[in-house]
Formats: sequence, C-alpha cells, structure tokens
Amino acid sequence: MFQNFAEVTQYCEKHEVRTVDLKFCDLWGRPHHLTIPVSQFTSEIMDQGIGFDGSSLGLKNVKAGDMIMVPDLSSGFIDPFWDVLTLSFICTALDANTHQPFKNDPRNLARKAERYLQETGIASSSKWGPEFEFYVFDDVFYENRNHTAGYYFESLESASSFQHSDQGTYIPLHSGYHACPPKDRFSNFRQEIADHLEIIGVPCQISSSRGRQFRADGDRNSFDGFNDRRGCGPPGEVRREDDRCPESKSSYFYAQTHISRSGQRHALSPTSVPG
Repeated sequence: MFQNFAEVTQYCEKHEVRTVDLKFCDLWGRPHHLTIPVSQFTSEIMDQGIGFDGSSLGLKNVKAGDMIMVPDLSSGFIDPFWDVLTLSFICTALDANTHQPFKNDPRNLARKAERYLQETGIASSSKWGPEFEFYVFDDVFYENRNHTAGYYFESLESASSFQHSDQGTYIPLHSGYHACPPKDRFSNFRQEIADHLEIIGVPCQISSSRGRQFRADGDRNSFDGFNDRRGCGPPGEVRREDDRCPESKSSYFYAQTHISRSGQRHALSPTSVPG
C-alpha cells in the first residue's frame, strides 16, 4: 500500500487516521498485536522498531527475551473491525540487540525458503493457493480438567439442533454441499468476509457452503510465493498459477484474522479446517 514513510504520513493526515495497529505472528501461526496512537507512529520506528518481550511468547528465554517489531509498509490496510479509523501493518520480528531478522520469525523463514529455492536452482518462483475452509458453529465448548474431558458444539443448520430451534429448516447429514438459503444460513456472513478481503486486495473466487454440514469455503486464490510475504500459517494446496494476490499482501494472515473477527462480530465461531 505504501512505498515509504512519507506516503504513510500523508495518508494518515488526509484520512484522519486515529490509531495504528501493528501485527506480528509467532512460530506457531498465532497472531499478536499492539496499538499506538497515530501521533506516536514516527519514522524512528522504521529504524528502532517497537520492543516486545519474546520470552512471553515462547520465542526466546527470559534472560534475553528482548525483541523488536518493524512494520512492513507495503502491507498497510485500513482495518474494518475497529470503531475508530485504524491503519494496520504486518511486522517483521528482529533481535533487539543486533537488529537482525529473528531466525524463527515466519516471514523470515519464508524468505530463507525462497532464497534456498532460487540458489539451488530448483525453481525461480513458487506458487501457492490457500483454500480458506472453515466450519461455522453457533456455539463451541470444550474442557480438559482432572477427571473430566469433553467437547460440545452447536449449529442451528444441523438436524440435531432442529427440534429446539425456530429456524423451520435444517441440513440433513451429508447434504450441505452448495446448500441454498434458507438452509444455508451463512451466505451473508461469508459475503461480508469476501467483501472485507476484496477491499484490502485479496481476491475471492468462490464463497459457498461445502460438502459436510457446517462447512464453508470462504475464499480461493493463488499468489506468488516470492512476492507475497506470508504473515503466518502453512500455505494450502495449489490452485491456479495465473491468479495472484498483490505483492504487498500477506493473504493467509489477512484471511484467517478476518474470518475469525467477522465471526466474533456475529457471535459465531468459525473454526478453520487444518491442512
């Protein structure tokens, strides 16, 4: 979105941005963030970064846990889930003492994998196509305590919930593939996710109810592994090589966080399908 810090400053002044949200991802694919007033987002951050405790995230030991994050200006986008206008960036984690990329930062690991691919002559480019599939539950509960373990989930689309719901319809077992409303209760929910992703530059090809009941296929796209700096998580299966996300976007990171936060807004529990 931005090529330099001057462009960020101009954009914030023109659009009256109030806060800046800085996101980064740990080795296990879990996103973290901190938020600062736009007045504190200065060019010094690009050189000095913003400190955080890596030991609290299991990235470093307690005695040498200092780390810093530096925003990737090209990853900037307006976050639609904040009440005040918020500009969001994905950050790269660095060692606080050396200012070198942290070896276990997922973005650094992706870069090293790409360099290895090129240096060994295996390939000149890498194509990946995440398929963001997720189950949507109205309620999810699990416990794991002494002498007790279990889980519970609820979906008003399912036959098991029909007797105590007021929906008047349900999806029979193994009959949810491309179901139509009113059986498909989440078409508007998926469209909201697709709209958010399109706005920030992640193209969505398909949104539909899939296969087994509760399953929703939120987005399919492909991107060039050398241009897209993934924020977190493993990439999915290959789809189309000619369909790419913009170079500045970390598609997987954006999709996963937007799916989860859209669910939170509607009191739903989207649960990603692994693999």
